[in-house]
Amino acid sequence: MSSNYDNWYCDKLPGEATDEFLNRSIMKSKNYIEAYQNKDPDKIFFVLVPAI
Repeated sequence: MSSNYDNWYCDKLPGEATDEFLNRSIMKSKNYIEAYQNKDPDKIFFVLVPAI
């Protein structure tokens, strides 16, 4: 197994409330992961790294 180096991130927008940012970040992550649904699911792994 090897990395394909795909990645995504979501930065907080200026003036964006924390709850709005979290919801937008979740949706962006969900959409990114769902884009892989047509690939072999037994060979796809994701690592989520939340910011502190």
